[in-house]
Amino acid sequence: MRLTASVLRTAFDDLAAVLDARFLGTGGIVERILAAYAADHGGRAQPQGEECP
Repeated sequence: MRLTASVLRTAFDDLAAVLDARFLGTGGIVERILAAYAADHGGRAQPQGEECP
């Protein structure tokens, strides 16, 4: 189970890096990048304790 979680986390890290480099340009942490992507696509996700710009 831990290996699966590690692989999934790495996949999200990689996805966030690609999205940020190609489209978002936040230069932020993974959670902030994914929240910005969600907001850009009609989602309402935000990292805990932070607001998306």
